[in-house]
Amino acid sequence: MSIFRATISTGLALLSGLVLACTLSVSHAQDEPPVDDSGIQLAKFGGAMHFTASTCGGYSEQQLEELKSQQQEMLEKNGVDEYSFDQAYMTGMREAEARWESLSQEEQKKACAEIQDKSNEMSE
Repeated sequence: MSIFRATISTGLALLSGLVLACTLSVSHAQDEPPVDDSGIQLAKFGGAMHFTASTCGGYSEQQLEELKSQQQEMLEKNGVDEYSFDQAYMTGMREAEARWESLSQEEQKKACAEIQDKSNEMSE
């Protein structure tokens, strides 16, 4: 049904790695004066990854929602309120969907294959 099937552990490794990267970025941002909206951008990125992971397969909706909750909790600790997080996350999903729909079927297959390759690299 989906273009590729990642194992659950591989998928979780990819998304957990993204959450870790977000944590490190936000932790670093705390050391400096707030001059940008990095937390909002990370929430948008999370939404885009959620859409992409859901579209390319290999992840259950429950896994994706759990990772979203973890990201939201981490960003809330760093000053992003729930409303702003939800708005940014949904914006990221909508933007990713719009980009996805503009791709040909061949480009979509290639994008999913590249995501699978990156996921495999992260789990090695």
